[in-house]
Amino acid sequence: MEKTTVLAVDDNADGLQFYRRWGKSMGFEVVTVDEGKKAVEETKKEKFDVVFLDIRMPGMDGPEILKEIKGVAPYLPVFITTGSERDDVVEKALKDGAAGYIYKPFEMEELAGAVKKAKGASKKLS
Repeated sequence: MEKTTVLAVDDNADGLQFYRRWGKSMGFEVVTVDEGKKAVEETKKEKFDVVFLDIRMPGMDGPEILKEIKGVAPYLPVFITTGSERDDVVEKALKDGAAGYIYKPFEMEELAGAVKKAKGASKKLS
């Protein structure tokens, strides 16, 4: 059985720990990074099934990271995570190719549903 690989991008250490625990409980391989440049580098090195990307990041922000990731892996589903209401930044990310968005704090089931949606979309592309 093919392993599901997830890239989680968040500047919050507790958030990254949550992704690691969630991934372990689901049997997923989860790579966590705390900045945009690292996220882009990871997408160059490894094939991921889905990315969870915090929209508000220091330095390179979520929309910039999304653009860079899409330049490397155009069909990679990227879900925006946000702690604030849907705003212009989220709207721009959706227009720029984000697969969807998830409000923080999120539940493990929400993330699992996004992975299922992403894996279903990738099967249609292959």
